[in-house]
Amino acid sequence: MKWSRGTFSLVALLALCATLILPAAVSAQAQFVLVNLDAGTGLGLDDPTAVAPVGGNPGTTLGQQRLNVFQRAFDIWGLQLNSVVPIRVQATFTPLNCGPTFAVLGSAGALTVNRDFAGAPFASTWFHAALANSIAGVDLDAGASDEIRARFNRSIDFNNNCLNNTNWYYGLDGNPPGSDIDFLTVVLHELGHGLGFQSFVDEATGTLLAGFDDIWNWFLGDATLLKLWVNMTNAERVFSAINTGNLVWTGPNVTAQTGSLTGGVGPFGFVLMYAPNPLEPGSSVSHFDTSLTPNELMEPSFTNLTTDIGLAFELFQDISWSMTPAGYSLYSPVPGSAGNTNLFTSAGGTAGQDTFLIFGLAGGVTPIPGCPGVNSAIAAPQLLTFGPSDPQGIFNFSLPIGAGAAGLTVLFEAVELSSCQVSNLVTQTF
Repeated sequence: MKWSRGTFSLVALLALCATLILPAAVSAQAQFVLVNLDAGTGLGLDDPTAVAPVGGNPGTTLGQQRLNVFQRAFDIWGLQLNSVVPIRVQATFTPLNCGPTFAVLGSAGALTVNRDFAGAPFASTWFHAALANSIAGVDLDAGASDEIRARFNRSIDFNNNCLNNTNWYYGLDGNPPGSDIDFLTVVLHELGHGLGFQSFVDEATGTLLAGFDDIWNWFLGDATLLKLWVNMTNAERVFSAINTGNLVWTGPNVTAQTGSLTGGVGPFGFVLMYAPNPLEPGSSVSHFDTSLTPNELMEPSFTNLTTDIGLAFELFQDISWSMTPAGYSLYSPVPGSAGNTNLFTSAGGTAGQDTFLIFGLAGGVTPIPGCPGVNSAIAAPQLLTFGPSDPQGIFNFSLPIGAGAAGLTVLFEAVELSSCQVSNLVTQTF
């Protein structure tokens, strides 16, 4: 396997090679499928307004930049979730509540729930659809419905009456100008709700969904009542939902991480959940408390820029998601289509050490030179480019993909020779 730059041009190769038909954009342990509810409307994810590429996002229309952010968010979550069932996400931009000083950025949740399926770890308990499918290993409703619905505030962009002309930032580099809001962080947060960071109890009445507990009730506890929600009456759950400083998450995986927190650890060493008084419907209970320090992605309000899912990783382990740390990773190229400049990004590398991007047209087993026992999953790989990871361990490379490559499927990996790390395999149909 050669590590010097070869004479092959990927652009030429994509134009000349025969098309290989495989599923598109399989790049992670869990695959996401975007169901674009804006398609054909000329709005939101379909907005044709011309814009300049920004922050590593090569899109030249508002709609394409928004779609590119979704793909990056799908990769970040997908590289850490394990599921053989694709997760279908309905997404749209729509006007949501917005004023000079306050705005609803977005909302998301599970579209359906399941209980008492094969492999369910708790009986008579609701699980979010994507989680239930992952545990069962099959699509429990055979594709009859999507798993997640997400909405984002269309009023934020180019509106002087909304947050004093604050706009969404569609860059992928976490570097928004001024007070603009990082869209990637918000998409990651909302996807977290749809994937499982969500209670189904009516906190105002304490009633259970259709009379059954949900998976959260097995881990939400009250330090005053000394009970889990699964053991409470409706009235006790109403009390607990506003018992500020005493609503806690008792799951063992989250609790094991409290040593990394300098704020937000409550009674008995459990992590605090958001329980303001008065109740805040849509925010109460289904978030970490705002006192957590460092700030967490799954707090109720936008507090920091992050592509780290943080303690949500351990909370998902508690509720029975199979999780894998992302480690050294390669994201799907965005926008992932021919006739466009595509951004390739690896993450989790060693600052200052070279990342080698390799590609091929078929899977195989190819030894990595100088790394005994370490293999590429690409047959006869070729070197695309290489360069050092930045201080955050990220390496970015932009490449024009010709229109003649439409329909061609290419396999990509990132390799860090200095540490003998190989990323996940990305299979992309352009």
